[in-house]
Amino acid sequence: MENIKRAMGDAGSFLSKAVQDSHITDDANTMFTRAKQFTEEKLGKAERTENDPFYELLSKQTDVTKGYTEKLIRDTEAVLVPNP
Repeated sequence: MENIKRAMGDAGSFLSKAVQDSHITDDANTMFTRAKQFTEEKLGKAERTENDPFYELLSKQTDVTKGYTEKLIRDTEAVLVPNP
């Protein structure tokens, strides 16, 4: 009986290790693909992927909104009056 429990425990740990290894493989494959694309773009072997004009517009609007938000946070302290 003890041998069966040990065998089942070993099988479970083997299965969990196999699942972890498959996730590591997926992550490594993704990183390799991105590094390959970046290298090809820098060496001129591939065209750089252009962003959509609408995305560029949203990016600019986000930067402007971020600037206003940071200004509001900075200036809020100047107008707050503590309650006595």
